[in-house]
Amino acid sequence: MAATRLRSQAKNFTIIEGELCKRTFTRLYLKCLLPSEADYALREVHSGVCEEYLGGRVLAYKIMRQEFYWPTIKQDALEFTQKCKNCQLHFNLDHTPALELASMQSPWPFA
Repeated sequence: MAATRLRSQAKNFTIIEGELCKRTFTRLYLKCLLPSEADYALREVHSGVCEEYLGGRVLAYKIMRQEFYWPTIKQDALEFTQKCKNCQLHFNLDHTPALELASMQSPWPFA
């Protein structure tokens, strides 16, 4: 069972010019990073030129769009954004429009 699963997952990886790469669904190859490189990629994309304060999922997809990958990218990005104070302040704001208050009538005044 585990061998079959490993064999099916191994089909998505290949070595190109001496570097391990993961093939995506769209046949794009993402360079697999070491843990130290992954940490640098997280910090660079998160606190780079734009300094966007995004959620973990969006941060992970931005890194993958730069053609980088590591097995725990989504979990690491989520943990990274949970530790960032600015991400907690700016992310997940409620953008629903304000509604008018509905008046309530009481059968007894001042009750």
